Amino acid sequence: LDIDHFKAYNDRHGHVRGDEAIKIVASVLRRHARKPFTAYRYGGEEFTVILPNMEEQGAADLAERLRASVQEALQGDLAITISVGYASLSQAPFESAEKMFEAADFALYSAKQAGRNRVMAFKGRRSEDLAVFA
Repeated sequence: LDIDHFKAYNDRHGHVRGDEAIKIVASVLRRHARKPFTAYRYGGEEFTVILPNMEEQGAADLAERLRASVQEALQGDLAITISVGYASLSQAPFESAEKMFEAADFALYSAKQAGRNRVMAFKGRRSEDLAVFA
């Protein structure tokens, strides 16, 4: 997942507010993605969550809860939103963890292209149960 238009937000409000926005997303992740799930800050304003033994629908539901919680966290001029892409082994058999991550990243960019502030799935075939979203 990725904070939408983060560079513009940071430029408009300053680095202190940008850091606060990152902390809000991290707080939402801590609240919603508890063990056995693990959440990581992947880059500047990018995060990833690994969801072992999670079916596709569960990943979709959690991703939507995260999106809505971030949107509700700040209002007015300081409001932020996130875009989320996810991939699941119940959708497609991935050759490696890296390929699965690439699929989630592709879905994230699809969410951004579709207008941001949304959740998009990578579509594929059925296999085992593990979900990851970026």
